[in-house]
Amino acid sequence: MFPAQIQDCQAAIRWLRGHAGKYGLDGEKVGVIGGSAGGHLSALVGTAGGAKAFPQIGGFLDQSDDVQCVCDIFGPANFATVMQQAADDKNVRNIFKFNSDSDPYALLIGGNLETDREKVAAVSPVHYVTADDPPTLILHGTHDALVPYAQSVELAESLREKGVPVWLQTLPGSGHGGAAFTKPPVMTLMANFFDRHLRSVDAEISLVPESELAVEPPEVKQ
Repeated sequence: MFPAQIQDCQAAIRWLRGHAGKYGLDGEKVGVIGGSAGGHLSALVGTAGGAKAFPQIGGFLDQSDDVQCVCDIFGPANFATVMQQAADDKNVRNIFKFNSDSDPYALLIGGNLETDREKVAAVSPVHYVTADDPPTLILHGTHDALVPYAQSVELAESLREKGVPVWLQTLPGSGHGGAAFTKPPVMTLMANFFDRHLRSVDAEISLVPESELAVEPPEVKQ
């Protein structure tokens, strides 16, 4: 149960930094990437890094759990708004009932999304956004039936308002994953993003035109 997942992530980052010399790593440049639940944790690593918002576990407590860049692929960003966003999304019908035994959001926090405000805030990357957050690349399909596209829009806007470099790659018609996410221009975008922020390569980070990524959306289930 949360926050064990983010504690593990932060402990792993500190461990890598603590062993940087042994394994030939650059401890000054660490990036994270993940999809869905992994996207949520990647975003949370980015926004909550260094804040000591969660009790630290593991060793190397003298090391930082900050990261230098984040790639979040359709991860949840704000558990306080997800229910309304899912209800408002005309492109999809949510595939589970919120605050039930099938709800991955409520199950993660072990509580209720409407009443457990402290838990909802603690698990939400947007809750920790500050001006010193790392550059962030977000990928999300417009027809995602598990994580509303609006979640990534909200995160991008929150980061942008604080002056954090952020890119939101929209994939029209795509759901929670799909072939468009692995198209060559998308892979190039991600490679350039990490090259620029981890390898100091003068790589251009340019969003792919949505027309190149558009796919036929799945039929909305009634």
